[in-house]
Amino acid sequence: TNLYVNASDVHGLFYGCRYVIQSLVLNGAVTDKTDSPDVAERALSLDMGRKYYSVDWIKNLIQEMSWSNMNALVLHFSEEMGLGLESKTYPWLAGRDGDMCTQAAIATDNRYIRQDELRDIAAVAKKYHVELIPSFDSPGHMNYIVNKYNKYYNLSGYGIGNYFKYNGQTTLVKGSRNANYSRAIDISNAEAVTFTRNLITEYANLFKELGCTKFDIGGKKTWKN
Repeated sequence: TNLYVNASDVHGLFYGCRYVIQSLVLNGAVTDKTDSPDVAERALSLDMGRKYYSVDWIKNLIQEMSWSNMNALVLHFSEEMGLGLESKTYPWLAGRDGDMCTQAAIATDNRYIRQDELRDIAAVAKKYHVELIPSFDSPGHMNYIVNKYNKYYNLSGYGIGNYFKYNGQTTLVKGSRNANYSRAIDISNAEAVTFTRNLITEYANLFKELGCTKFDIGGKKTWKN
């Protein structure tokens, strides 16, 4: 018996072969089928800024995604509680702070993914035809990063942070227990802008090296009642 799998590109050929394997495993036979995905990008977002996930766990996730015909993994590595990916430009920056949680303090796990580990993850993603999409939140959701930067450089006042001002008074955002912190960088502060651009440039070049073509830099959504 001859079996033919036809597709418009190498990714379609891969997932067509996936269908053959799944059919044999589940049904013991393969039937003729013409199929195409409803959407081109079938993605899952992994918040590795707030929580640490091991390299092996992420690799296993990629394999499971591929088996389920999902083809994009958003690595959301920066959030208000931490930075989950190593920076070579600022090697002291990555880590986590459970006190940054606005609801309740949680146990802090300071582990993060190193850049050499990311390369291993990217190799597995390429093998299983899952696209990696880096996600770096800015200018908001940078509580941890702002706090770490201000402490490292011993900045006085609000440092590179942005605090809301109303009627000439500065409003501090209260942390979960006893720390005031900024939810965002101060985009009118040249040092803050340079710092953030340096981080985005470093990470963009890293993921470009790994063959990634997309980069999510967050932003702000305005809601109106």
